[in-house]
Amino acid sequence: VNNMKKLFIKELREKYFENNLVPFIGAGLSMPYGIPDWGTLIKDCAIELGLNSIDDVDFIPMIDLNLKTNDYWEAMNIIKKYANRSEQDIQSFVVKKILQSLPKDMSLVDNNYSDLAKCNFTIYLTTNYDHIIQKYISSDFTPINLKDIHSNMQSILTDKENKRVFHLHGNISDESSIVLTRESYDSLYQNNVYSNLFSIL
Repeated sequence: VNNMKKLFIKELREKYFENNLVPFIGAGLSMPYGIPDWGTLIKDCAIELGLNSIDDVDFIPMIDLNLKTNDYWEAMNIIKKYANRSEQDIQSFVVKKILQSLPKDMSLVDNNYSDLAKCNFTIYLTTNYDHIIQKYISSDFTPINLKDIHSNMQSILTDKENKRVFHLHGNISDESSIVLTRESYDSLYQNNVYSNLFSIL
């Protein structure tokens, strides 16, 4: 087992120095900034949209039960169905909540983005909706949703001079791009162009 670990670390080191590693950034890196995790975001959305009192029925315990079992898709379905809200309403809430959560002085937050910025990566993938990474990664390119790429991905991969950030599930600059529900997730990953881009990376 130790030899396998050493081999893996050696290979990882080689890939890093060849500029062939792509970090995958999830919610954990944004949480120190006060960005709510997925469960908290869903619960706050349910409360904001009035699920605690619809025709004198409190749906929050149902939301809590689904969150406890990590069934986020069903929790989102409950919000859409019983609050009678569209996905656009929920996307708007998410953008507003993220923007409200950001600290006024982000430089005071102990974080790992600054560590990532010191590394020799040219492509960053993130499932986060926020743009915190952009505060640390110096790039001439604006972060973009991966699904909106129409360039040749091979040429992007071979470009070792420029840094790029790709959002996998949308971002707050375009609230309609935010992937929240099972339907929008399935639609995204069943898109052949998107699947090909993702598989190349």
